[in-house]
Amino acid sequence: GDDIKIQIILKKNKIFEVKFGGHGCAISQASASLLTDKIKNLSVDSIKKISGKRVLNLLKIPISHSRIKCALLPLDAIIGALENKKC
Repeated sequence: GDDIKIQIILKKNKIFEVKFGGHGCAISQASASLLTDKIKNLSVDSIKKISGKRVLNLLKIPISHSRIKCALLPLDAIIGALENKKC
């Protein structure tokens, strides 16, 4: 299975820096790259409102039903990282 790890630096409740690492299919890696670029300088609240449809639109390619989980894995990892942040 695919594995995505997210590292986030927050400043004033906004994404100051975000990096990802891991391994997996081209779809999950491309999604992670596009999504981490997209969320820089966004507020935590804005990021939590990002929909799966928006992530799929970032990819700009048709994603089969069996690959949607791959495409959305980075969003799940980002939301999980924000929910588990240490204050």
